[in-house]
Parts: sequence; structure tokens; C-alpha cells
Amino acid sequence: MVLFEKEVNLEQAKKGQILDFVQINYRGPHTDAVKERFSIGAAFNLNNSGSRKLKIEELNLQKQRLAAEMLQDQSILADGLASIQLNIQKDIAFYNYFTEVVGKERKYLNDLVDQLLNKSDFNPLHILNIKERQLQNETEKLKLTRDLFEQYLEFLYKSERICSELAQNFLQDTYR
Repeated sequence: MVLFEKEVNLEQAKKGQILDFVQINYRGPHTDAVKERFSIGAAFNLNNSGSRKLKIEELNLQKQRLAAEMLQDQSILADGLASIQLNIQKDIAFYNYFTEVVGKERKYLNDLVDQLLNKSDFNPLHILNIKERQLQNETEKLKLTRDLFEQYLEFLYKSERICSELAQNFLQDTYR
């Protein structure tokens, strides 16, 4: 934008210029003062030159086009950030629901293990299957946590707040 301003200012400064150039040529024999030849040339600028006005208008239009493109890019970025933030919030809600369900299931499975251990004819494979199920649930919970943090880091990166001191962790209020 600054470059366009400078070019427009230069063109407007040229607008007040009347004399473009003056040229003096000397050709001729140096021995005869009467036969020595001089030529003088000069060029003048007209204040109402159409090419200068056209260039200024082109620069102004180009400046407006770039400003519109910047606004469009900012709008696209804002929409993308809003989408990422919405996905994070949905994933946090799912994570909280999943954690609640898995917690209830863990309690139920622990009670079931206790009941199996109290029986005299229990099969240890049943307990191993229950413990395997609990480990699968914990693994899935860790994957969900990892995905949440990756999305959050992507959000911070795209919003250019990843290294900012002012960046607040909005996961801390909604993530249990």
C-alpha cells in the first residue's frame, strides 16, 4: 500500500512540472565562429496530460483491488478459524461424553471383576478380556486427547497466536 501511495504522490508531483527537458547541442568547425552550429531543443509538459491522469487512476484502482483482496483473505481466514474452533468445541463435547461413559463402564467392569473373583470357578480369561476392554478404552481416550491438542495447536498457529503471551488456553475451561 505504501508503494502505491508513493507512486501516486510522484505522479501528482510531476503534474506541476512544466519543463520536461532542455537540450543544447554544439556541432561544427571550431575555427570559424560564424559557421559554428548550435541547436537547442526543449520539451514541455501539459498539465492536462491524459496519460498521467490515467496512470494515477490505474494506481488508485490497483490499490482498491489489493485492499479488497486483503479483506477477502482476512474473511476467509476468519471463517476457517471459526470452523476449526467449532470442530474443537464439538470434539471437546464428545471427549467429555466419552469420558463419562467410559468412567461408568470402568466402574461396572471393576464390579464385574470383583464378582468373578468371588466365584470359586471363575475363568481368568474373562478377567483378562475385561482388562483388555479397559485398556482399549484408555487408548481411545488418549487418541481423542491427542487429536484435541493437535487441533488446538493448529488453531493457534493459523490465528498467529501460538507464540503470544496473551494466548489463553480456552481448553482449560471446557476440557476435563
